[in-house]
Amino acid sequence: MENIKMENKFAKELATDLEGMGFQEGIDMIQEVFEWDDILCNASELCSAHGYKYRNECEVIANGFKEKGIDSIYFKLNINPTYEEMVCLLEEYGEYDEDEELDEDEIYIAFSELIDSECFCLNYDEIVYRFDDVQTFWDVLIDEECHYYRGSDGIVYKYIIWAFPNEE
Repeated sequence: MENIKMENKFAKELATDLEGMGFQEGIDMIQEVFEWDDILCNASELCSAHGYKYRNECEVIANGFKEKGIDSIYFKLNINPTYEEMVCLLEEYGEYDEDEELDEDEIYIAFSELIDSECFCLNYDEIVYRFDDVQTFWDVLIDEECHYYRGSDGIVYKYIIWAFPNEE
């Protein structure tokens, strides 16, 4: 049991160290801590909840995690874009023409597709600074039951997993 406490202590310290870091800075630190172990990053869009219209996360996995009591690490991005921010980003990427007449829902769909593309290319740092209402954080998962540390508060949290029964 003491070994688990040491692993959790390591995860807690790692969560503290990652707090406030951008995506690439965090990845660089993770690589250094795990002695340049091969790292796999998987981005995926999340449902819009928790007060944010657009959400994305990137799961970070490395072979050396298990030895330190870590299941995986997640970088999370939440954005509440204004209409103007969405249009500006779409114009900058050449995905929107002023002459087009798109309603706000169509703009949001085009925006989500563009942001998804950037996130899947791991360009989080390129998009974060473009929005006023943005939140990023790192979660260090310590087991398969979704217990994790976030930041420097030292509290172990747990994801709530929504399970829907199969309908037949």
